[in-house]
Amino acid sequence: MKRNYLFFLGLLILFLININYIEARNERLNQLLDRLDYLLDQKQAELALEQQIKQQVEERFSSSLGGEFIGPTTWRTTKSPTDR
Repeated sequence: MKRNYLFFLGLLILFLININYIEARNERLNQLLDRLDYLLDQKQAELALEQQIKQQVEERFSSSLGGEFIGPTTWRTTKSPTDR
């Protein structure tokens, strides 16, 4: 009878240790997910700012040069050199 009692007591202790390990692991995973969410939000804000700057540059150049902004090194102008 005493052996059964000790055996089940040992199983209970192992079970409680396992639960604590799982909770600690879940906490670490939640911290990692929070960090990833923060980094994703930062990247999205960076991309939005980059897009806003690109749009402002395009608007300024198109109004002053009268053309179409195609890329960072390409500009298609609609005005002739004498119109400028």
